[in-house]
Amino acid sequence: MAPCRDHASEIGSLGDTVGHVLTSTAAQGFEYDWNGVILGDDLVWRQDRWIPNPQASRDPALSSTDTATFLRLVRNTYKVLLTRGMSGTLLCSTDSETQARLRQLVPVPTAAEPDPPAPVHQPT
Repeated sequence: MAPCRDHASEIGSLGDTVGHVLTSTAAQGFEYDWNGVILGDDLVWRQDRWIPNPQASRDPALSSTDTATFLRLVRNTYKVLLTRGMSGTLLCSTDSETQARLRQLVPVPTAAEPDPPAPVHQPT
């Protein structure tokens, strides 16, 4: 098996749609115009709260931890990934209930809605 690379990987077959895929470790310290994050089955929304699922994690270091530790670590992982986009972050989930909750928290803009104003950059 080839060793896992922890740095950005070029995705040539997808053209301009996707430029790089990063792990949460590799994403730390980098910012991108646009970012995309897929919430996996390791953290899902059920009824009124986030439910951790360590067994669904693809990170061996996380999947073997107790539930409380896993929840703390996986939330930090997603926080890192969700904060990399300077212009915005596209967010989806592999779980339908979680996707429905995300739509409640962050409504999808319609074509009739104007684009938000561009941020004003003040000289430092």
